[in-house]
Amino acid sequence: MRYSILAVLMACAVLVSATASYAVAEDMTFQPRGRALVTGVEARDEAWDFITNLFITNISESDVTCRVTVYDHDGKDVSSLCNVFTGNRIGAPVQLRAGNGSFALPPGATRMVRIWAQGMVPVVFGHAVIEWTAADAQTDKALIAAIKTVRSGGGGTYGFMSQVNGGQPF
Repeated sequence: MRYSILAVLMACAVLVSATASYAVAEDMTFQPRGRALVTGVEARDEAWDFITNLFITNISESDVTCRVTVYDHDGKDVSSLCNVFTGNRIGAPVQLRAGNGSFALPPGATRMVRIWAQGMVPVVFGHAVIEWTAADAQTDKALIAAIKTVRSGGGGTYGFMSQVNGGQPF
């Protein structure tokens, strides 16, 4: 009995170690082939909500892996505030991923990356970096994107939208 408990504990340690190694390896193997900087990221939850949405579209004919990294006013990575959504024919957007990390973007698809968290304590003024990579070596510019800032409260919702990278593919 003593050996079986020890074997289970060792197996768990190996599994945790392998999982941790995979997570680190995933970040280290992401070699971006294109990127764009996005300024004017703002997110906070007060009497008025300030939300930044990034709309990212794959204009290539290849599957793309996309990563959005958000930095606050001190240059600290706050990508954990990101949530990735897709559209929905009958209601609200459907959340595909919570927190930081990369996500798949099929050809022609658009995803919304929301930078905000309900009840968030930090006030974020900063910037984001949108990066992509693809297995197809022929793909040179895969994405277009826009930033939409929404403020809601006081009986209304207000916002504006602007093209990332001057509307040019990256």
